[in-house]
Amino acid sequence: MKQILFIVLSLVLSGCQSYSFPIRELYRLPSGQLSDIAWLDNETIIMDINTGAGPILQALDINSLASKGISIESECKAPYIRSLKILPNQRAGFLHACLDPRAQVIQEVNLATYATNEVYVEPYISTVGNFTYSPDLKEKVLVDDNGIYMDSSLYYLDASGNRTNITPDFQRADFPSWSPTDDVVAFFGTRPRLENDTLGNWGQIANLLDYPWKLYMYSPEKQTIDELPLEVVGPNRLKWSPDGKILAFTGKYQNKPGVWMVNNLADPNNLSITKIVDGLAIFDFSPDSKSITFAYVGLRNTDKQNILYIVDLNTGK
Repeated sequence: MKQILFIVLSLVLSGCQSYSFPIRELYRLPSGQLSDIAWLDNETIIMDINTGAGPILQALDINSLASKGISIESECKAPYIRSLKILPNQRAGFLHACLDPRAQVIQEVNLATYATNEVYVEPYISTVGNFTYSPDLKEKVLVDDNGIYMDSSLYYLDASGNRTNITPDFQRADFPSWSPTDDVVAFFGTRPRLENDTLGNWGQIANLLDYPWKLYMYSPEKQTIDELPLEVVGPNRLKWSPDGKILAFTGKYQNKPGVWMVNNLADPNNLSITKIVDGLAIFDFSPDSKSITFAYVGLRNTDKQNILYIVDLNTGK
């Protein structure tokens, strides 16, 4: 019988309202830890698993809880995976990075063959930190990562492949997420750049690591960037719900680590921000935007990082 665990989280919002969300345990890895997840459809969650022996992708059947391995197309001697997500074509996609030979490739998962295939090879950026596609898959935004949490830029690639650095005055810009319903890209960033454009000592680096990121919206059509009144320390994920109504992120907000939902985005001065997971976690929305699945990461909850949970967002009270 499937083990079900309900945990009630008491959450405090701006406006002093309190909410609770039931959490149930869905699945436990027999070994390893969950590095990333992507909720593909009503039957399948794609899991990136860390066992210390190279990247492992598996497809989990939500109903039977049976998992099946996915063959990763690679001739790389030292591969690693990041930025697992659902692409606009409703396939799971991810960055496949290689140190030998050095390569940055976007691949997608084909569940008809339980194998992956290349969809884009990046010729210029040596370390692509994250990526996101437009809803029609013709445009993309790539993160040029020159040092995690320290120096990164966003490059917009149009349908012809022409690229533009859209964050030249930012010290850091990362975690881009293209809205599935609107022509807008959400991302976290910090500006302006350091005066001498370098990090000269450990104190300067430590200050930057603890310095908050702000939430921004980039319009490819207007080529404008708008700043929203939200600050996060140490963000790790930023995702739109499939219906385009909610943004969710992992990070420390108001000095509290967790997974947070951002609602009321049409009125940026009155954002509604709700904690849905207490503690840092990887996560993804269900296809109907009514639930999220998550797994703990980081220095806390280390004994639970092999467990996949589900939160019902419609039962918060």
